[in-house]
Amino acid sequence: MRLYGYISFFCWVLLATGYGVNDFIYFDILRPSQLAYLYKVLPAKDFGGLFNIKYNNVALVLSEPLDSCSPLDKSYEGQFVLASRGSCAFIRKALHAQQARALGLMVYNHDLNHADLFISMLHDKEYDHVITDITIPTAFMRGSDGHSITELLQQLNLDRVMITIPVNVTGTDRTLWSNAPWNLI
Repeated sequence: MRLYGYISFFCWVLLATGYGVNDFIYFDILRPSQLAYLYKVLPAKDFGGLFNIKYNNVALVLSEPLDSCSPLDKSYEGQFVLASRGSCAFIRKALHAQQARALGLMVYNHDLNHADLFISMLHDKEYDHVITDITIPTAFMRGSDGHSITELLQQLNLDRVMITIPVNVTGTDRTLWSNAPWNLI
């Protein structure tokens, strides 16, 4: 009976989101404890590097400017950058993060009316000339996660969360996952 439940869940995710379970990758926030949950992100479809290296206890910091549509204000060497969606193409955000020496980029939906949707990050034809230049891993995060992270960082007057990415959840019991209370899945 338990196998039937997993198969039903997989079919529901595929139908409800248009994505399969294997399209997502997962990461843990280690600190601060108020955000210490398992999160899922959707890697960019046709640009950027792969999440084939495990990054343990690395910083995820807010982009300055937050939308990453202009060159970033400082170096992000050894860190992942968190940026909001909107105002420019995803690949432009990735290019700016890479130029600032970031390890990777996560983009969250700025539109709270669609905060639980995953959006496929595809390159714009306008950026065909730089698509192969993007080597950092890039992924899309739920808006509810991104907003919760940015709001708590501001409340606690912190500049980063510490993460491990990717986290292998294959074969693990979903009931043991520590999901953020604002997410159902």
